[in-house]
Amino acid sequence: MLGAPCQQARPAGTGGRLFVIERSLNANAVAYDVVTTGTGRLDPGSPLRVYWMMRAERGQVRELSVLERSLAYGYDVRACGARACTIALRALRDRPIVVEAEGDPPRAVMSIGGTRAVLRRVFVTVGRNGPFSGVESIDLFGERCTDATPVNEQIGRR
Repeated sequence: MLGAPCQQARPAGTGGRLFVIERSLNANAVAYDVVTTGTGRLDPGSPLRVYWMMRAERGQVRELSVLERSLAYGYDVRACGARACTIALRALRDRPIVVEAEGDPPRAVMSIGGTRAVLRRVFVTVGRNGPFSGVESIDLFGERCTDATPVNEQIGRR
């Protein structure tokens, strides 16, 4: 499922899919959806809804565990306004992402390959010995903000 777009339905109360994290272990993915208030503003307390799409298990949706949320797949809000929030994924703390709710659809913008881009997908390659052997690489995939040209960047062994 490396390049396949997510086709599963989103849980109610979300304003649109921003990006997903996929892993080399199986087809399951973590989805990041924007959360807005009734007036279309970002929810400053919790601007993202993050959950598992269990593609390998008939596509059910499952909440993240406390451990998953606090270590690998959670995020921290660094600054938040009505139309944009700056967040950092727990696994990529040094790579800020700006969640912009201005446009339709909302988007997650970050530096990918040295250019300002809309993040679409993160792919994590896990060591041959499974999840406890560590991350070999993280690949970021997106589209350049200026012309929607595909961009990608590989972040080496962590």
